[in-house]
Amino acid sequence: MTTVGSATVHVYYGPVHNVVDFRSETLSLLVFPGGEKLTEGFKLKSPLLVELRTSVDGVLAVTYLETQEYGWGNTEQEAVQDLISSLVEYLSSLEEQEDMLGAPTTSDLVKLRALIRHSSQ
Repeated sequence: MTTVGSATVHVYYGPVHNVVDFRSETLSLLVFPGGEKLTEGFKLKSPLLVELRTSVDGVLAVTYLETQEYGWGNTEQEAVQDLISSLVEYLSSLEEQEDMLGAPTTSDLVKLRALIRHSSQ
């Protein structure tokens, strides 16, 4: 177990995958909302299930499978924090363009709004 910001991260070992350029090991991380902000102005509303993979050169990739957003880092904590930043940026971008979204991106917006809330809400 580790922490990202004030959120608690529990590591679960998941199924083995053979993916090009990645070792045959996969982890699943469950990040629980801690009630604290993720980044400036945003909080996690519900648990975040992500997949962690290690590249051949040791860099970690974390993917939120619901939207295929990802984060990179040299440690689990860096990769998860990068993912959280990517999710917040994607949510903000979708909200700015909400009137012009097609079905797939509208679906992503709904998923992200269920996952992340603005701290002012």
